[in-house]
Amino acid sequence: MSQTTLGRLLKIAGLVLIFIWVISQMLSFRSRQPLFYLIVWIGILAAGFIVERKGRTEVRPAKAKPNLPPDFVIAYEHDNIALDTQHGRLWLRDGQRVRVFSKDQILSWQLLTSEMQAPTMVSGGVVMPGKRVQHNARLAIQTKDLDHPLYTILFRGHSEFLSTDKNVAEAQVWANRFTAFMNS
Repeated sequence: MSQTTLGRLLKIAGLVLIFIWVISQMLSFRSRQPLFYLIVWIGILAAGFIVERKGRTEVRPAKAKPNLPPDFVIAYEHDNIALDTQHGRLWLRDGQRVRVFSKDQILSWQLLTSEMQAPTMVSGGVVMPGKRVQHNARLAIQTKDLDHPLYTILFRGHSEFLSTDKNVAEAQVWANRFTAFMNS
């Protein structure tokens, strides 16, 4: 049995349990253990969601790539960048601007992040200053395009509210991949 199926069964079991609890509440105005049923129901539902999520193996597909030539072979892609290693081309999206470049049209590139101070936390009367974190990860690519010489590729696939590390790490991987692509 897959984890996804097990997660769904746990969620169904939780829903059945809450249904039984509601029926028992309606039949007797004084319930002996309503808190117990509620805690068990929440636990089973939480376990179902966790097990189902861990069982997922699909990767979120990248956004559709407008203005791709028919012979563009995507070797690597992200929401705002795609590489065609066979023909030495790259597809870039910077807001509404979309363009395909060959390697010889690229002048330089640089990984950029912004630094911010995380909020100060107070726990039990102890003040814990927030650490400095990197966020707003982007890859700046300078091109020979006279109308738009700078393309900024944003990496915002993960929420920066909970953790900025994923976007910065993803941008670093893409900066390294882009360097390897340009030097191949």
